[in-house]
Amino acid sequence: VDIVDIIPPGTLKPKKSLNMKVRVLGASVKRVWTNSKGQVTKWEWVPTEALLRYNSGSYTRIFYNTHDKVNPNTVVRNQTVAKNSTINFGGRFNDNGSWSTMYTSTSTNHQHNVVALKNGDTPPTTTPLYQQPTIESFILPYLDAQGNIKLGPRDVIYLMELTHTNRNDGGFDLQDLCLLVTFTE
Repeated sequence: VDIVDIIPPGTLKPKKSLNMKVRVLGASVKRVWTNSKGQVTKWEWVPTEALLRYNSGSYTRIFYNTHDKVNPNTVVRNQTVAKNSTINFGGRFNDNGSWSTMYTSTSTNHQHNVVALKNGDTPPTTTPLYQQPTIESFILPYLDAQGNIKLGPRDVIYLMELTHTNRNDGGFDLQDLCLLVTFTE
């Protein structure tokens, strides 16, 4: 909060010119097959896309791959961002050549699908379907003993739900795409 404002629902606005690095912590959309009893008989990771929009430009791809190819140490975007610029993120997945709905940090009718968290915030508690990793597995290194977000004052974590819009659905788990954004001077 000392160098970046978060404008609801999730737009970042730097207070000065900064360097921004983005990492993908998780991209865990799955395609599943179930039997007549609803039990999963087969599954596979589905390619997930992370997008970035800088100022009024179009959304551009910064990541496209499956969860098993995620390396949280890899910087997928490194750029200088100007004072008072706007930065937004989005995500979607590709299921057999068909794109899902894209949810973004500016989506007001589905703003609950993209959550921006900073130091001290409490992450949503959910139970993912189909044995997917929990949110905590992506962000465990970024949680304190009480389960709150423990980041530097210049970091933001984005959690995205890309497959459901109803928070009461068991599939709404806010762990389909997880990004870590770090700012430095």
